[in-house]
Amino acid sequence: MAVLERKEAKKVIKNFFDAYLHKRDLETALSFVSSEIISLGTGKDEIAVGKEALRRLLGKEIEEIPGAFSYTVRDFYETASHEELYCFFCILTARLEDEGGYVSMETRLSGVCCQEEGEWKILNLHMSTPTEAQEDGEFFPVKYGRRAMEKLGNAANRNLAELLTNMVPGGIMGGYLEPGFPLYIINQEMLDTLEYTYEQLVEETGELMGNLMHPDDREWVERTVFESVEATGEYECRYRMITRTGREIWFYDRGRKVITDDGKPAIVSVMIDISESVEAENRLKEEAHQDPLTGILNRKEAVRRMEYLFEKVADGAVLVLDIDNFKHLNDTRGHQAGDRVLVYLAGLLRQSVRKDDVVARLGGDEFLVYLSGMSGDDCIRKKMEGIRKAFAKVMKEWYPELNLSVSIGAARHSAAEGFDEIYKRADDALYRAKREEKDSAEMA
Repeated sequence: MAVLERKEAKKVIKNFFDAYLHKRDLETALSFVSSEIISLGTGKDEIAVGKEALRRLLGKEIEEIPGAFSYTVRDFYETASHEELYCFFCILTARLEDEGGYVSMETRLSGVCCQEEGEWKILNLHMSTPTEAQEDGEFFPVKYGRRAMEKLGNAANRNLAELLTNMVPGGIMGGYLEPGFPLYIINQEMLDTLEYTYEQLVEETGELMGNLMHPDDREWVERTVFESVEATGEYECRYRMITRTGREIWFYDRGRKVITDDGKPAIVSVMIDISESVEAENRLKEEAHQDPLTGILNRKEAVRRMEYLFEKVADGAVLVLDIDNFKHLNDTRGHQAGDRVLVYLAGLLRQSVRKDDVVARLGGDEFLVYLSGMSGDDCIRKKMEGIRKAFAKVMKEWYPELNLSVSIGAARHSAAEGFDEIYKRADDALYRAKREEKDSAEMA
């Protein structure tokens, strides 16, 4: 999977603004944005959700002000919040000159770049200008724990500002560096994401932010934060939090140590919801070791698990299975019927073995079962006969005229054997079974 190189986010942004501000070329500018773009400008109506909405908004602006702008970008920061997402922040100054002089506007620009059809595009743009209505040193709109002072101290404020300008805007949350992380600060976006009001959060969590974490993650997250902060003053990790309605949300949490006005150490972090990315990542992991049609293991993963079991348990048996007359089924009834039979056999094998046994499709109509810890001939033969008879019974109901059955070869595992050796012996036994009489089972 391609990963955006450092400074590549800046190139994407530069290409966009070269086309939009300098060349005033709308279509070229739009070629650098995602179809799912969300753009927020400085004006109250400058909101665009989707490329078509952005086309209308920028098209109207170019029509009203066709002149070319010059611009500069400074203080550019970017960070990889995930291998498919890059977040950035910069100061953008645009200048328009005409016969009467010039106008200049300095804005703060943050956003996200993502991959779309193999190319990096702008997924989010958020442009803002500083406001003089906000008190110096005040952050908005945040609420503090009852143990916190009215506002952040100057040192803590600077640390928080530096953190925020290096991250995509997200939920803000912080706790004192004590067990359970007593609440220090939280913003409205984080409260909304967790489905709490501030009053509900205080009452239902005891003001311990650790109580929001998934029980399986809580201990290691606390340990990671304390160890990382002690070593570097910063930390980052991924973990699950539970919302008020019981939903699990995966967060990327990047935080930094601050010292509060009352002299106590705390952490303040930016929280990014990465649930969709984690789900996609998990799907890719599953697909990497599963057979896509039947859902059981593929050959590569079966070999890996068997070799692991070989080291743990000396005894075991391999069954190699092949469907008799399968080609005739595909030729007469089509591949959809063939897929139906393959899926059924995979399910039958899963139901016929224990949870820790290995069931895999090796390819075509060939399957494998590894029975860990099973070495008695009678038990192995009984297992083969049960599978063979159950399969034949259903096939007589589905396709009575095709004589579909399954042949099986088996071999007991010995301590000196690897996968290739035991598979060959079981496969040789399968070959004898098919050669002598289909719908039969042989042991090596």
